[in-house]
Amino acid sequence: GATAKGVARATGEQVFEDILRFGSYAFNKAHSTGYAMLAYKTAYMKAHYPAEYMAALLTFEMDSTDKLAEHLDECRRMKIPVAPPDVNESGVDFTVVRKQGTPAQIRFGLAAVKGVGEKAVTAIVRARDEGGPYKSLFDFCERVDLSAVNRAVIEALIKCGAFDSTGALRKALIAVVDDAIAYGASQADDRRTGQLGLFGGQQTQEPKLPELRWSEAEMLAHEKATLGFYITRHPLSAHALTLEKYSSVDTHALHADPNNYPDGAEVTLGGLISKTRMVMLKNDRQTGQKMAVITIEDLHGQIEATVSPRDLPKLQEHLVPDALVFLRGKVSRRRQSPSLRVSEIIPLAEADERLCRSVLLKLGSLASSDTLLNELKEVIARYPGDRAVFMEITTRNHLKVMIRTAPTMCVRPTQAFCDAVTDLLGPERLVIVPMNRNGTNGGRRTGAADGVAEQQRGAIYAASS
Repeated sequence: GATAKGVARATGEQVFEDILRFGSYAFNKAHSTGYAMLAYKTAYMKAHYPAEYMAALLTFEMDSTDKLAEHLDECRRMKIPVAPPDVNESGVDFTVVRKQGTPAQIRFGLAAVKGVGEKAVTAIVRARDEGGPYKSLFDFCERVDLSAVNRAVIEALIKCGAFDSTGALRKALIAVVDDAIAYGASQADDRRTGQLGLFGGQQTQEPKLPELRWSEAEMLAHEKATLGFYITRHPLSAHALTLEKYSSVDTHALHADPNNYPDGAEVTLGGLISKTRMVMLKNDRQTGQKMAVITIEDLHGQIEATVSPRDLPKLQEHLVPDALVFLRGKVSRRRQSPSLRVSEIIPLAEADERLCRSVLLKLGSLASSDTLLNELKEVIARYPGDRAVFMEITTRNHLKVMIRTAPTMCVRPTQAFCDAVTDLLGPERLVIVPMNRNGTNGGRRTGAADGVAEQQRGAIYAASS
């Protein structure tokens, strides 16, 4: 059609290609303008009213655990505190709480707690508005409408920490739930019938709470069950440095960065196994064989991973819920959400032995201090092992030199070793160089192994005795 009107064939083909490419994702001007206005308004709100904006976003996504986890992670990045649910402060939705002398924080909405409906929350808030803050679980059961707030609702509120402001321990409250409900019903009956004590007031004493306490692991497990994630403290928080050391990727990057982590890319991901299930295969070659499907979560989110029938026998012992592990395998992008095809599972306790290749100490000009070098030598001597230690130093004429220490100064890079080195040198001067499956240097794309790769940028390597 173009050539018939005198347009050059090459020009016609180029225009047609442009139309095809544009048509794959294009909007008319009115549609684009609407999106631009929406983007401007939400960006303005996030910049000038960050707590209110994030509270609204969390409320909007209240029914999606994955979205809530993503937005809570964004709150942490923005340094906006998100407080757990509280029967004395929370409303139906996520709300912004401002107290004099403290920054604004977002209070978790009670309706976001699993098993707690809006009807129950409305009853809780109404009784609180009428009679003030709840002093105890027994006071709560006495004042709320127990036809709207049943036993399952109360247990869910206890397990997620909504009664922590009363000063009671969660396990102790769970132990007396039935007593508290009976007490509340009894007090309500007395009020209805006009039954009063000898001196005109109700004389029934609240029962004392037993001395019972959940372990941190139990407490966090109950939080996860009622909220869908951890809010008081993530069980991985204590291992954040180890995860950062040896993971080549995190779950957020796998979801958000398909170009850097395409289908088939080899990665190492550390986290906690939250779910595991066996699936019976039905294809022609593997009918009747079992494959494991696990959900692993880190501090940024979660992702599914699969273990093939071939690898399942050797890896099955590690497929335990709440196990802290590193998964090594390949990215799969065959479905809408990425997943991992796992070939190796390494328990967190074995990470130092199996995932570290060498240690790099970026001393720079500090190498001129004999006192510091002697102290460093003492630290290395306290943690003997088989991992090589490299030192990057800067000479007086600003030449960078990489030195490999003597074999007698190899180390085992445990967390204690890392803490001792960072206490002495500072955290920015220690680089743990992880080992990929093929034995080469690995690490994040931010350059965890850039020190050992310095040779490629013209550094001088010298053997040290």
